[in-house]
Amino acid sequence: MAKIILPILSIAILLTACLPGHEKVNIITFQPDDLEVHLYSEMEEKESEQAYLDALLDMKQKLSDKEIQFVQKTISKKNVQADVKQFPTLIIFKDGKRITSISGHTDKNQIVDQLLTTIQK
Repeated sequence: MAKIILPILSIAILLTACLPGHEKVNIITFQPDDLEVHLYSEMEEKESEQAYLDALLDMKQKLSDKEIQFVQKTISKKNVQADVKQFPTLIIFKDGKRITSISGHTDKNQIVDQLLTTIQK
């Protein structure tokens, strides 16, 4: 009996862990001036996220006169409240409204330029 139940139980646990609700999303946020910036990335996609992380660090150096603190959290993909269709995605909000976004594989310099242009308006 144990020979039958143990494999079935193992398969059930593996299948449950693979359900979409268990996928995790990494969110990095910061608030320069009256804006709110969110970077959404999947936990498995560290390589595609790197250009965005590098861009955030470059932007922070270029805006050294402003105090910018990054906050990171991890949530379930099903709990992402923004309309994110692709990862990584960087969204800039003003007064709770989305004003611009960048998604997918993007060059670090393009990300920095977009961030600086939007923040310095």
